[in-house]
Amino acid sequence: GWVYWDVIGHPDREELSIIGPHVNLASRLQSISGSGKIIISGVTQGILGNEWHTDTIDEEIEIKGFEGKVDVFQLLCE
Repeated sequence: GWVYWDVIGHPDREELSIIGPHVNLASRLQSISGSGKIIISGVTQGILGNEWHTDTIDEEIEIKGFEGKVDVFQLLCE
């Protein structure tokens, strides 16, 4: 998805900042993933198609900052 990035701050202490709804969603999914797990959105799962194995997590969950429920999947390794 679309993201916006720029270097911000005082010239003595500049930092790269990346913002956008997909960045926020990735951060929220990371916070609920738990150790050793990779959690992805339904959009990402759709892009992966049958290339990777996934498992549905609680069908749809509410994510802070997003309207409605979000499809969430766990990426499985073999």
